[in-house]
This record gives sequence, C-alpha cells and structure tokens, in this order.
Amino acid sequence: MPGPRDFLALLSDPEMLQLMLVACPDGIVATDADGAITLYAGASESIFQFDPFEVLGQDVSILLATPEARRLLQAEIDDDGHVANLELPGVRKGSEPFVAAISAALIRDRYGDPLGTVMYIRDHSNVRAIEDALRRNNAQLNHLVSKLDHLARHDQLTKLLNRGSAVEAAADAILATGLEND
Repeated sequence: MPGPRDFLALLSDPEMLQLMLVACPDGIVATDADGAITLYAGASESIFQFDPFEVLGQDVSILLATPEARRLLQAEIDDDGHVANLELPGVRKGSEPFVAAISAALIRDRYGDPLGTVMYIRDHSNVRAIEDALRRNNAQLNHLVSKLDHLARHDQLTKLLNRGSAVEAAADAILATGLEND
C-alpha cells in the first residue's frame, strides 16, 4: 500500500507535476510578488481564451474585468492570506465578462516574505444562470401560492372572505383584542 512519501515523490517528479497541472479542471494562475503572471495552466486557456504567451508576464488584472475586481481580490488575500470561491467578473478574450469563482492563497518563503499568489479559477457563469433561473421560478411559485391562497379564502362570486376564513379572521381578531387587554 502506498504511503505518504509516495505523494511527495509525485511532486518531485517534474513530468508528473506537469501532468497534474495540465489535467486540472480548474484554471491555475500563479503570480509573482508584483502580480505578474508566472504560471497559466490547467483549464486557464479554455476559461479565458487567451494563449499562454499573451498573459505570461502580464499583470493578473488582464484576466479580471474591472480594476475594482483586482483591488477586491488583493484586499481579500492581504486580509487572510487566502480567499475561497470569491466571485469576480473575469475576462474572456474577445467576449463579455463572466462570473469567475477564485480561490487563492499567498505563497511565502521560509522567512514569511511574499513570493506571489496561486489561484484556482472556475467559470461560474452556468452556476449563476441556474441560480437566477431558480430565483425566477421561486418567485413564480410564490405568486401562484399567494393566488391559490386568495382563491381558497375568498368567495368567487362576491370576492368576500368565505365563511371558514371569516370565522378564522374573527377568532384571530378576538384573540388579539383579548391579549391587548391583559
């Protein structure tokens, strides 16, 4: 049975490390201490549509839609040294911004000095579209439930409360009056 040292052996094997970086389903972007992109791997190319030569050496803000997104990401990382699933507007080459979920961590040397940042990025556009559709459907369901409740409590001809609902409303009013008098 493989032991914990086997994993370390995988990490020390350059070919295996390269395969792990290429096979990752998330975009992997690493920067130096100044924010320049030093690694653009995993699904980065399919997410952002930039070729590696277009982004390597560039500031990471090339992948974010707004300067505010860059400042927010940096502020979150500076606060805790890491961030998990922070949704920010990302940029696809030649396309509209999209929702990027970014998990990132500050990389430090053995003395605690920052070396850069490593980021794992996912395209959350589909997640956001599903959430929006669920919100719309939930609003429609709430409207239908309210409409059904109204139909159940009111007489169709007179539009007044039906007998059961009128008795319930009267009982509630009597109880409320009794509680106020105590």
